[in-house]
Amino acid sequence: MPGTNQRVFVYIDGFNLYYNAVKRTPYKWLDLVALSRRMMAGCDVLKVKYFTAHVDGRENVDDPNRQQVYLRALRAMNPEVIEIILGSFRTYPRRRRLARAGRSYDNAATEQSVYIMQTEEKGSDVNLAVHLVNDAWMDEYDLALIISNDSDLIEGIKLVREHCHKHVAVANPTPGSRPQTELRAVIDSKRRITMDQLQNCQLPDPITGTTIHKPPAW
Repeated sequence: MPGTNQRVFVYIDGFNLYYNAVKRTPYKWLDLVALSRRMMAGCDVLKVKYFTAHVDGRENVDDPNRQQVYLRALRAMNPEVIEIILGSFRTYPRRRRLARAGRSYDNAATEQSVYIMQTEEKGSDVNLAVHLVNDAWMDEYDLALIISNDSDLIEGIKLVREHCHKHVAVANPTPGSRPQTELRAVIDSKRRITMDQLQNCQLPDPITGTTIHKPPAW
């Protein structure tokens, strides 16, 4: 592993982080740059790339406005460090078989089926992998920290380690958890996110020098 003062780029799977770390906590006003620097203490965090998509308000009509406030806050707080890369949501009807009541879910589908509206977030994992590899070829970093637990990133990680000779660390977004086994097999090191880190890495309210406030519901 490289020592201190190494150039670090951080790649964050936004929905992975939100749903596994902050959704059910009072720590949604999360300063991603502060969190990254705390996790990589002693290194030079040059860039934090945040991969997400605009939410559509399907779960809560206020979600899009809150998300926009949060994205503005991230940009205003660390404009030279944070970069937000947007994917998209795709919603479409999908036919699914019903499960049998009162049984294990394994092999418990009935012959009945219904149409559901399925929503998928598209692009973030691909965008993250592309940026990870491209930044390595451009020699932008010595060490990449990936905040995700997605095994789809394995091939990209292998490429930057084997062909660009970069080091890669992964943090599972679920506080206190290790990356899954497949990821641990291809990385140089792992980091852990803790509730203390989330609590101590909150954005100021309001954002310094602006009128951007934390959403009241947060």
